[in-house]
Amino acid sequence: MKRILISIVLLLTSGAVMAEWKTVAEDAEGNIIFVDPATRKRAGDIVRIGVLTNYAKAQVNDGITYLSHKELSEFDCKNDRLRQLHQTIYAGLNGSGRVVADIAKASEWLHIEPGWMAWYLLAFVCSK
Repeated sequence: MKRILISIVLLLTSGAVMAEWKTVAEDAEGNIIFVDPATRKRAGDIVRIGVLTNYAKAQVNDGITYLSHKELSEFDCKNDRLRQLHQTIYAGLNGSGRVVADIAKASEWLHIEPGWMAWYLLAFVCSK
């Protein structure tokens, strides 16, 4: 009985660990980009990290309406590029609500220009 009780307590307290998102950038419209530092992995000039984007206004793309998305992104710090390795798009803020799309295919590399929100993300991710 004691083992069962301990198992139940461990099960209840070891639920999904909440990511500790760190704010990286916010634009004039109120869109905010966060990263989860615990997911950061570096291999030379390439850095992978979890990214969460919240939108101040609902976004519509290909008939899909959403307020946030989480992604695993890869940054090429030497060539100022990024690509999304996996992206999950949510109806609600902070990666909540209904999943409206789940894209498991890596995107093409995108060159990041100064002034873009992603530029601040690149600077933060590559500075560590």
